[in-house]
Amino acid sequence: MTEKKLQIPYRSQWDKDAKDHSGDCGPTSVAMLLNGKRVAITPDELYTYIGVRPKFTYIPDLKNAAWGAGQLTLTYKNYANANEALAALRRNIDE
Repeated sequence: MTEKKLQIPYRSQWDKDAKDHSGDCGPTSVAMLLNGKRVAITPDELYTYIGVRPKFTYIPDLKNAAWGAGQLTLTYKNYANANEALAALRRNIDE
């Protein structure tokens, strides 16, 4: 297997621009992907596309935010186990 380094900037859900909600891990991850596609957006700004959520976001919220903020399509699939999920991730990175 060849190593491939992705140009995705690191963000933390505890950054100053991810302060509006206590459960910002999903929006922070989406912001990282969008930033990697050169879309300048913060986790807090993603809530424009998500709407008000008291505690956490759902997968459909994150898909809508990714598309609305940067036309990034996110897909979600349940895998039987972690090895299967990791193999699929590696295939997608290599494409």
